[in-house]
Amino acid sequence: PSGPRPGLINHILQDHADRIWFATAMGLAQWSPGAETLQWHEPQAAGAGEWENYLIRITEDASGRLWIGSAVGLYLFDPASPSFRLFRHDPRRNGSIAPGPVMSVLCDRSGAIWTGGWQAGLSCLDPWRVRFSLLTHDPGDAGSLDQDAVVSVLEAKDGTLWVGTGGVTGVHEIGRLNRRRPGQARFEHVGVEAIAAPR
Repeated sequence: PSGPRPGLINHILQDHADRIWFATAMGLAQWSPGAETLQWHEPQAAGAGEWENYLIRITEDASGRLWIGSAVGLYLFDPASPSFRLFRHDPRRNGSIAPGPVMSVLCDRSGAIWTGGWQAGLSCLDPWRVRFSLLTHDPGDAGSLDQDAVVSVLEAKDGTLWVGTGGVTGVHEIGRLNRRRPGQARFEHVGVEAIAAPR
C-alpha cells in the first residue's frame, strides 16, 4: 500500500470498523479493508501553518469518532462527515483546553476525554457540556500531579487512572507515575525507580 504523501507516523489505531488510522506529521491517513491506497484527511486546508496538520495521538469514542492530539490542540474527527473540529486554548474563555500541544489522549468508560499537555498538565473534556477541567501540579498539594509534563494517560479495567509524566528534555527528564483510584480526587505518586525490570 502507498499514499500520496510521505510523513512521520506518530501513532496507529485500528477502530471498531477495522479501519487503520495513522496520525502523521502531515495529517490523518486512513487504510480501509480491501483498499489499495491510503486516504488522506487534512485538519486544515493547504497553506495552513506547518504545525496545524501535525498529529500525535488518536483514540476512538463509543460513537466511532476519533479524538486526535496535535501540535495545536485537540481535534475531533467524524469519519461519517468527514470533518474536523479543533479545540484550542483560548485564554479569554473559561473551560478552555490547556495551552500547547496535546501529547496523549484517552476516552474513558464514561465518555470523558482526557488529554495530556506539554507542560500543561491534564485536561478533561465533558463532551456533553463541551467544557474542559484542568488538573495541574500544585507544590502545596501532595495529591496533585507530580509535574505538568503529561506524556501518557490510561484507564485501567478497574477504573484507576494512570498518568505518566516527564521525559521532556531539559525540563522534566525524570518521569513518574501518578495513580488516581476510582472515586478518589487525589493522585498517588509512584516513582519509576519502583518499577523493577525482570531479572
